Amino acid sequence: MAPSRRKSGRSAAKSPAPKGSSKATQSPSPEAQDSAHGGSGNDSENCPACTPASKEAMNGSRKENWIECDNCNTWYHWRCAGNGEDVENIAKWYCEPCTLSDPSRQMTLKTPARKSSRKRTQRDYANLNSGLGSDPNRFLRMLETKEIKKDPFRRMKGGELDAWLHDDENALREPIIIEQPDGLGMKMPPKDLTVEHVAEYIGEDTPLEVIDVASQSTASGWNLGKWADYYELEPSKREKVLNVISLEISGTELADMILPPKIVRDLDWVENFWPSTRKGKNNAYPKVQLYCLMGVAGAWTDWHIDFAGSSVYYHILKGSKVFYFIRPTPANLAAYEKWSGSELQYETWLGDMADEVYKVELVEGNTMIIPTGWIHAVHTPIDTLVFGGNFLHSYDVATQLRVREIEINTQVPKKFTFPMFTKLCWYVGDKYLRDMKAPSGFSFPPRVLEGILTLSEYLVSEARILETGSEQAKKEAKENIPTDRVKDAPAMARELRWRVKQAMGYSSDTEEGGAVRRARHAVSGVKRRRPDEDEHPHFRNFKPKAWDVVLTTKEEEGTRRVRARRPADDEDVKREWTEEPSGEDGTEAEVRRAVEREIKVRRTVRGVERQRIERTVEEWISAMSLDVHESMSKLSVADPVPRAPSAMSQRQPRHAATMPADPSHYPPQYAPYPQQQWQPPYNPLFAAASDVLGMGPPPAQPAPYPPPSQYQPSQYAPQPTQYQPSYSSYAPSVASGHSGSSAQMYSPQSTESYQPEFEPRPAYQRAATSASLAPSSAKSKAVDLNAPPFTKEYIDQYRQRIKADPDPEAHFLYAKYLIDAAKNIRTTHADQRSAKKYSEVLIAESLKVIRRLATQGDAYDEAQFFLANCYGTGALGLQVDHERAYHLYLQAAKQNHAAASYRVAVCNEVGAGTKKEPSRAAAFYRKAASLGDTAGMYKLGMILLYGQLGEQKNPREAISWLKRAAEQADEENPHALHQLALLYEDPSGQLVPHDPAYAKSLLTQAAQLGYTPSQYKLGQCYEYGSLTCPVDPRRSIAWYTKAAEKGDAEAELALSGWYLTGSEGVLKQSDSEAYLWARRAANKGLSKAEYAVGYYAEVGIGIKQDIEFAKRWYMRAAAQGNKRAMNRLTEMKRMGNKRNNVARPTRQQAKDECVIS
Repeated sequence: MAPSRRKSGRSAAKSPAPKGSSKATQSPSPEAQDSAHGGSGNDSENCPACTPASKEAMNGSRKENWIECDNCNTWYHWRCAGNGEDVENIAKWYCEPCTLSDPSRQMTLKTPARKSSRKRTQRDYANLNSGLGSDPNRFLRMLETKEIKKDPFRRMKGGELDAWLHDDENALREPIIIEQPDGLGMKMPPKDLTVEHVAEYIGEDTPLEVIDVASQSTASGWNLGKWADYYELEPSKREKVLNVISLEISGTELADMILPPKIVRDLDWVENFWPSTRKGKNNAYPKVQLYCLMGVAGAWTDWHIDFAGSSVYYHILKGSKVFYFIRPTPANLAAYEKWSGSELQYETWLGDMADEVYKVELVEGNTMIIPTGWIHAVHTPIDTLVFGGNFLHSYDVATQLRVREIEINTQVPKKFTFPMFTKLCWYVGDKYLRDMKAPSGFSFPPRVLEGILTLSEYLVSEARILETGSEQAKKEAKENIPTDRVKDAPAMARELRWRVKQAMGYSSDTEEGGAVRRARHAVSGVKRRRPDEDEHPHFRNFKPKAWDVVLTTKEEEGTRRVRARRPADDEDVKREWTEEPSGEDGTEAEVRRAVEREIKVRRTVRGVERQRIERTVEEWISAMSLDVHESMSKLSVADPVPRAPSAMSQRQPRHAATMPADPSHYPPQYAPYPQQQWQPPYNPLFAAASDVLGMGPPPAQPAPYPPPSQYQPSQYAPQPTQYQPSYSSYAPSVASGHSGSSAQMYSPQSTESYQPEFEPRPAYQRAATSASLAPSSAKSKAVDLNAPPFTKEYIDQYRQRIKADPDPEAHFLYAKYLIDAAKNIRTTHADQRSAKKYSEVLIAESLKVIRRLATQGDAYDEAQFFLANCYGTGALGLQVDHERAYHLYLQAAKQNHAAASYRVAVCNEVGAGTKKEPSRAAAFYRKAASLGDTAGMYKLGMILLYGQLGEQKNPREAISWLKRAAEQADEENPHALHQLALLYEDPSGQLVPHDPAYAKSLLTQAAQLGYTPSQYKLGQCYEYGSLTCPVDPRRSIAWYTKAAEKGDAEAELALSGWYLTGSEGVLKQSDSEAYLWARRAANKGLSKAEYAVGYYAEVGIGIKQDIEFAKRWYMRAAAQGNKRAMNRLTEMKRMGNKRNNVARPTRQQAKDECVIS
């Protein structure tokens, strides 16, 4: 660029040479240029273009703008040589003589300034006066002027909570404090845990959302390692007061040290209603149960309600917290909605709009449970470490839905709402409906029944949207329905409402009534239908609610002989037989009399309902019929041999008959639990199916397939493939319902092997097993294997029952259950020695079963795939054996197992367990793709696109496969979207039409799925305005940040460039951040970043100037062939390690020096 200077009495500053300029690295000052162009060396105020008029206008000003010609390096007054344009906007400029000598030299402008139209968030209440907006202590000073009441909340012991929940009608309506954790059934990390330990357990590179307390806004660019360093600083050395309130730790090593209180686990909807097969690794589910909160002294979290009105458990591991509470009355919630949805939150303290504010102080060891909807703010007086979590429950559903309505009305971003809330509601409603329909009956507390009724009204409102809403509203509502459980959502919702009304004593079963309102009805075009009074009620044929107790007795009162006339077949019996018949003209008959008494009892909302029914039954048998009956009774007819109903006749899962009996007697500690994934040990020796396409998955989250190769955007020639070891290719999924293969994930035939109504779900109380069911109860599930207890008794019982089941799937699930049981027993039992011995016995038994299924008779493909995974990784104590793994993959592939076909192809390509056979690899890639495997489709497309593995190039078929892979792209396989985007970006349009807008759309889809190269590419597009993207610094930084948080070195270097210059209104300039991001990229071996670190060290940006340190980084970059590093080393050697120009570079100059590009 053409650097501009404000001239002063001092010499003009020196700067690095701009791009495209012939100047040396040291720019001469305007004074030095005067004499070069004929001016008086003593008249430093003049330029070659000065005129008497311009001199008079300047009038000796010491702050006149100067500009340098990018060709002849002559300095001019902008007033004299300019055209009226703002000098700060000039990128390149040429003086008049240079322009006349070469008309191609034209002035160019810079990219528009990086400004943001977004309003900054500041909690600067009007009564705090201006000028205090950056003071984090202003909240505390404000509290000193407010009326705060001492809390009236109960202090309880952990062992009292169960009785409190069932006996106290006001339970879960106010916060409670448990001063000591004893009796809570809770597990927490040791008290000596530090923030450094947290970073080690979770990973120092884990991105972290940090809140700047002064502005109550998010501070970007933080990770756990950086936070740990900040946290350990003395309070006086911290430049800002920061706070961390949303570090979710599920699935980490630290999470294994934490167990929420028992009352939370008993109530939590996610814990008890979300299917256990759809939790854990590689499954999307609401991860809100485990949070780590780390605040430093002086931190403040302003007024808020936890998302969806969820309740909270909150344990102080060390430090202390001060809570300020506002009761969730209708008036206070309305005030909160008004406050949070308007500018009032920047001008008014919410406590002034509420009736009362309570103060609660918590110290180390305290645990607090915050019920639904309580509005609260939090102050941290000293450095504090807290563990807690959120949970929804059935005791106050109305308030939960009211808070969600507030979130919708105030347009809370999706990021800050309860994840998958509506889907969770459908799961809860489906489970409650199944319980109500169970033959054994059900019993719920009145408050739970009220909650279920409110929930059912909400689900009915969702069903109405499906029926009468707009197309967009229907689409959104349909996406929220879990089709694995709910097959007919409107019918399920209305049946649930009808049944719960019956249980509560309501007589109406129409569409009327319902307290649930949904904010988006108005925008979706849905109107409530008012049913006509003459309309027939719904569900009139449903059976009434089951009784809690039914006692029946029958008494035989004997027989008697009478005379009575037997009616003819066509005779009307109403007239004579409704009363005592006369014996005139009759024949002799025998009357058998019996009295049946039935007593029914059931709970109602008002108390108990009791019915007593007495029935007298008389059977009049004529003499002729009596003789026939007596003669028939003399025949000896043996009773048929009792036969248990078959699995087919009862429409059960094929493995149902193998379940142990009566799961209703499980001990409380073995309630349904989230499934845990078995993690095999990392095996650095095996490379099959990992990095085959040139890019391995992040170590923290191994993918089921190796991510495909990255190709340069402007290059469409085949790239050499590099292979790095990874265990992801053989990572078994031993805790899921199936093996986690691609056939399960992608193939159209990947449904469960049994009927949909028997899909796995959390276990619930059941009175009988499949063996005791009558044929009329054919649709009742026996036992749910997805949440079994891990006791020796249960295992022995299961083992006996599985022997009689011929189904291989049942045996395979039994084997995987043994693996889960072994892991659970080894980690939970106190006697580790005996637990280890017993777990080894279980593992040996499971391997025996799996080997038999995989090798004997009609081999089971899932068992073959599973066993191959184990041999590939050395899991379950097996020795790594690639040849055996390959053989098993091959056998499963012969049975059309999609994932196994892909693994066979990879092994043949890289020579893992077999010799390299490119043609055979290509054939199996084609087979995997034909079976619906997404990674197989992508790989086959790339093979045909570039003619790899000995295949002829076939661009048309290649693009077809890439498009098919892109159509079913997901978070594990977004690569086809990115590759197609690169093809549509190609200006030549040789393979597909050049379509930058469509390329941008594909990149956006891939980036939203989390694909790092696409995120980095979008960052470039929004920085430079390519692919129809506007120049948008905010979006550019956002996408670079997403990619950098996943460890992309290019994105980290790009962020370094942004921090180097900053962006007004978007990103604050920071030398230290610029250096740290560049260093982070350099540590990954990126040569450009290594050169940048050397440059920063040489110039002194973000680090103390150190020539020797800079030289070491230059040498690292030069070793990778970086020409700029080589040239810089040569220059430093020639000049004796002295750099003439040490001025701070502009962004363009930094790019020229290859610092950030």
